[in-house]
Amino acid sequence: MINQTRTNGNAATWAIVITVAVVLAGLFMIPSLNRSNGGGGSGGSPCLVPNLPLLQHIHPQMRILVDDKEEVIPTNIGIGACERALHTHDSTGELHVEAQDRHEYTLGEFFGTWGKSMEREGYTLEMTVDDVSSQEFGALKFKDKQRIVVQYKRIGNTNDANGR
Repeated sequence: MINQTRTNGNAATWAIVITVAVVLAGLFMIPSLNRSNGGGGSGGSPCLVPNLPLLQHIHPQMRILVDDKEEVIPTNIGIGACERALHTHDSTGELHVEAQDRHEYTLGEFFGTWGKSMEREGYTLEMTVDDVSSQEFGALKFKDKQRIVVQYKRIGNTNDANGR
């Protein structure tokens, strides 16, 4: 009788340990699964899981110029049915990277979250990062306080900034 009780107790302990391990593994895999099911890459960024801590929280700043005129980056990009790892809260150009994983998020993923392509038909694309010309475009990895300026210039537009 004592051996059977000890055996039942060991089985119950192992069942609890395995259950806890599976639950913990699931919590850490959810952001990765979210991205692999269309949430990441050029398609955007994963939804945040409520009550799961953030592993990164940075704020790059972005401006978009179209023929030297500022284009507003909308409020609440990436906020809807869920709050995504890449999002905006206002139209100041401050981008929020608030993620529950260590993935290095990119400008292309932000545009994917926004539902836009970085390319615009009839325009050339130029970009500066912290006042230095960059050709990384969609592959640019976000860093805290980074200053990104994306410039679109109409192909064949010979006007200067004053429209002359």
